[in-house]
Amino acid sequence: MLLLSLLAHRAVATVVLVIAVGLVGSYTNPALNSRFLAIAPKAPTLSVSGNISAFNVGITLGPWIGGLVLADGHGYPAVPAVGAAVATLALGLWGWDLVLQARQRSREQQGELIAARG
Repeated sequence: MLLLSLLAHRAVATVVLVIAVGLVGSYTNPALNSRFLAIAPKAPTLSVSGNISAFNVGITLGPWIGGLVLADGHGYPAVPAVGAAVATLALGLWGWDLVLQARQRSREQQGELIAARG
């Protein structure tokens, strides 16, 4: 998205990057579904429906935020720049999730050690 913002004035680069963004986006959904299923194996339908709901919220908010950016007088290259900022926020949240998972695994391992000594 950041490259798209920076290279928006070049037609060939824009076409290639728009296709790349579409491909990356289409590969994201199965990976996220797998993650949701791993988190909530006893409620697979509910967990996957939460993922799809989140995608629909993104599909709704993305154009709205893009419209706000354009209405504020910024040019079209600013729209993917905002998308890159949102993606950076999402990666930060993913990193936070990884940290929380590591802490949980550590607590579980400590509990197992205590129980084994018990």
